[in-house]
Amino acid sequence: MSANPPSRRIILCCHASAYGSRVLADLIARIGPDSVVAVVVSTRIRYERGNALRDILSIVRTSGIRYACYLLAITTLFDFYAHWRRSSNRYALSSVARQCEKHRLPLFKTKNINSEQGRQFIQQQVGAQDTILLTAMFNQKLSISVLSLPQLFCVNLHPGQLPQYRGVDPVLMACYEKQAYLEMTLHQTAAELDEGHVFRSKKIAVDPSASLFAQQLQLFAVGADIFMQWLSDNASQDLRAVLASGKPQSGKPAYHSWPKKNQVAGLDKLITLADFKEFF
Repeated sequence: MSANPPSRRIILCCHASAYGSRVLADLIARIGPDSVVAVVVSTRIRYERGNALRDILSIVRTSGIRYACYLLAITTLFDFYAHWRRSSNRYALSSVARQCEKHRLPLFKTKNINSEQGRQFIQQQVGAQDTILLTAMFNQKLSISVLSLPQLFCVNLHPGQLPQYRGVDPVLMACYEKQAYLEMTLHQTAAELDEGHVFRSKKIAVDPSASLFAQQLQLFAVGADIFMQWLSDNASQDLRAVLASGKPQSGKPAYHSWPKKNQVAGLDKLITLADFKEFF
């Protein structure tokens, strides 16, 4: 693990969640808050124009109440608790908003990053300097109008092997299909979800005794690490050359949409009481 990757300008796009908080905290700890120039938080639950109740009911119909409660726990409940708790433990994970507040990072919340306001916010943060836009658990597709902004270089952390595990919850699908390993992939963001050339990836063994939450949280910590190692390994390179060095995805593509109820039922543990005690 490299100690202090050289400074690059980074905009992080994520969801207000345990996973988004993990990535942001690791970036700040390893490369410093000055390198993270802004954060964009998705306020979308499922659809851009959907309201919260309709989106939640849609998830319940597709994936079941158990999966909907899991999502509620790792997003809304975590975010509220992590924002307002008072802890003497300096390693306790804060919400994305609280981390931005502490380090005075510009924070933009939106249902549509591709809106005029979204593009303007990003352009203001980029200015005239090369900037990496990193997405991690960000449930919005970037449009060509954002991807083609001058001096913006977009990459994504995807918690699944590509192209075999594109989609909404690749960790759940890999566990449901009894895979031996989970994989975090750093790849160039493309106009279509989970496409784009791959820069690097890392596997971790599936732990049958661990919850979906615990394994996915570990995977996002791995993702933050491989992103920072990628920065360090390419410290002296022009970002245009770095992005051109990615390798095409190989294998048979498969896109997994929202998990079905029977797929969720195939997992014993989504999030456990032990997870709440240890983490929340």
